[in-house]
Amino acid sequence: MKGVLKHMDKHTIIKLHQKGDSNRSISKITGINRKTIGKYVNEYKANIIALTDEATDVKEVQEK
Repeated sequence: MKGVLKHMDKHTIIKLHQKGDSNRSISKITGINRKTIGKYVNEYKANIIALTDEATDVKEVQEK
């Protein structure tokens, strides 16, 4: 299935980002498009911010 990332791919992207790798270097390491890397990093950051809001459903964020 082209265009669909596995959960482990997303996990790898986030772990590399947390380690300090740039989106470009993560793209080279994983073979995933740089813009896709940016999409998932931004989604991760938005979810982290959402977790600080008391009105946020934590289970919903965790599923993402």
